[in-house]
Amino acid sequence: MAGVRGSNPIWFMVDLAAKAFTDNFYMWVLENTLPYIPAPVYHDPELNVAWTNPIQFLANGTLPNDIFFEEGKVYRLEFRENDGLVSPTQNDPLIYEVNNYMPGSEGEGPIEDVGISSDNQITNPQFSLTNFTSPYSLSATNPDPFEIAPGWFLELSGSGSITIEKTPLNAASINPTNAPYALHFVMSGWSVDGVRLRQRLNQNGMLWANKYVSTSITAKVNGINQSIKAILQDSEGTPIAPGLLTATTVNTDWNEFKGHALLAESTNDDIPPDAYIDYVLYLPNSGDIYVSSIQLVVQVDEFEPVFIQDSVDRQIDHTFHYYSPQLKYKPIPSMLTGWDFPLNPFQLGDSGTINTTPSYVCDQTIAATSAGSMGWGRISASGSPSFTTGTNAQAFYIQQYLSGPQALEIILSKLSVYLSAYQENHAGTVCRTYLYYNSGGGTIPVLATGLGTVNGNGEFTLTAANWSLIPYLNGFSNNFTLDGQAVSNEKVFSGINGSAYFGAVSAANFAIVVTFACPSSGTLVVLDSVGMMAGEIATRPAPQTLDQVLQECQYYYERSRDVRLSQASLVDSIVCKMPVYVAGSSVAVSNYFLYAGSFNFQYKNKKRAVPGVTTIGTVTGTSGQVTRGLYYPGVANAIQLRTQDIPLSPTWSSIAGLSEFNAFPTLTTYIDTVAGGLGSTANTFFDGFNAFQYILDSRFGIV
Repeated sequence: MAGVRGSNPIWFMVDLAAKAFTDNFYMWVLENTLPYIPAPVYHDPELNVAWTNPIQFLANGTLPNDIFFEEGKVYRLEFRENDGLVSPTQNDPLIYEVNNYMPGSEGEGPIEDVGISSDNQITNPQFSLTNFTSPYSLSATNPDPFEIAPGWFLELSGSGSITIEKTPLNAASINPTNAPYALHFVMSGWSVDGVRLRQRLNQNGMLWANKYVSTSITAKVNGINQSIKAILQDSEGTPIAPGLLTATTVNTDWNEFKGHALLAESTNDDIPPDAYIDYVLYLPNSGDIYVSSIQLVVQVDEFEPVFIQDSVDRQIDHTFHYYSPQLKYKPIPSMLTGWDFPLNPFQLGDSGTINTTPSYVCDQTIAATSAGSMGWGRISASGSPSFTTGTNAQAFYIQQYLSGPQALEIILSKLSVYLSAYQENHAGTVCRTYLYYNSGGGTIPVLATGLGTVNGNGEFTLTAANWSLIPYLNGFSNNFTLDGQAVSNEKVFSGINGSAYFGAVSAANFAIVVTFACPSSGTLVVLDSVGMMAGEIATRPAPQTLDQVLQECQYYYERSRDVRLSQASLVDSIVCKMPVYVAGSSVAVSNYFLYAGSFNFQYKNKKRAVPGVTTIGTVTGTSGQVTRGLYYPGVANAIQLRTQDIPLSPTWSSIAGLSEFNAFPTLTTYIDTVAGGLGSTANTFFDGFNAFQYILDSRFGIV
């Protein structure tokens, strides 16, 4: 049997960065079927002297020219990079692979494959995913561009009609690229060059400058021949590859049409994320055409490779950039409470000052600074809290605790954190997130002591005993620089492996800390939303109503009346009936005595723990007071209200539970009296009551 050499016996090759191979690269010659065992090749055409597999590249990036293969045999070639420290193996990084290689067959050498320095840059090249119900028809004048498939916009100019259909293909429609689907366009009436299929390659307007690019398109028509062409155009509207595919005639047979261009030096002044390059395919303005297998690749050499066939699964894999923004807005409940800040009830007030001692600023939100004090308030338009630095190199943090089943749920999952925040006045604010769980005998520390401290760089140091950090997975970052208000301000922290610590805790407590390091005094940081959810895709918290968020926050803290309203008011207060004793024979001469009686009230929501209860008198708004009152008849039988604030204790002894508050009298003497002679008819009456506003506090670090 005679041996043959490949179509290119030298095989100069470059790596993925377009640098020539060195003698650290090796070619493995394998059987073309699983399990891909080594196949022998030889130094001589008589196939007597076998090469040792793999074959080492020379230092100049070429292979030896005395490599002979068996004629007619099909091989698999693998090109791998060795680190030069150990012997080469098939565990070394794979740089390229060539399947179905038959040496000696014209044009089938690996040069076409290894000369390509990118995979297909087109998303959804065979339209396996579409956004329309097939068939779709439209008649219009200059309609807005619309996204007919992930990555693909259809642009129409002039007045016309078009019908689009997703057509599945099989052996009855054999095509050169074995496409499973094609888009079928039937159109009429549009302007010349008025039917354009466009895909945008975002955030880089200089891409591939001074490089060769090539395209391939598989197409056929029904009826008369039609013309198609393709160009590249940058975000400034400049054609950068006007001759990528020049006007090409498409007939009734399936054909693959190829073209290439050398891009010049870029002149695009746009900067990311606004910079981009558009791939534009011009379709006939009138006609009937099928299109599939669109390819755009970058290459080292000037040639036109055929379409690189991938499975539909792999094509779908390459659409993550398209679906990722949609997934981020998929409604997923957050594990956190009240941190979609526009919905936070701010039961504690909506402005104040923070310093190095941790304190609550709004519901379920603890905050402190690295040094000095910092003012905070609430943005009237959005309802979000804002923090303004008082000095240079000042940092602050916000923090939330969770416990019990909520904390255990966190330690069951991989986690991701979503942040929406922005800065004003100055740049350079860096945000970090930290997640902690308690181990051993760890408990939630007293509020003023805190979980830890933050330095001026925004680095949080844990000081509480028996707490541990939940680290990020390798390769994930926990810090971002905030953008200004005019820029997209969403940040995602993912790859937090909470599930690795399941079962490692003896007390179920959890804390999240988000720090902000601000280089300049007077920096305004606005917090819109922080969400934490299971999984590795972070999303803004699922929409909730104000009432739903208020109820969640009332699990920890509850007020009878909004803090923005006066507490010295019977409105929204708790009113309980008290006994009145009448001494006398008639209204005109009787004395009326008000006594303390037992009373209770139900909380609006069950509490996390037995709360601290503070009553507030409705006359003066004084804490620790209740209002005792009498209704009694006055002049012309007008009802009069006689009220006075008195201390809750020692008049009553109280017991608080998780759902209600009870009070029992400790005094046997009356607490108010009204002398007779105030009434004028026998139909008048006296009635007694007490009333109060209240605060219930079950917050972490306080109760």
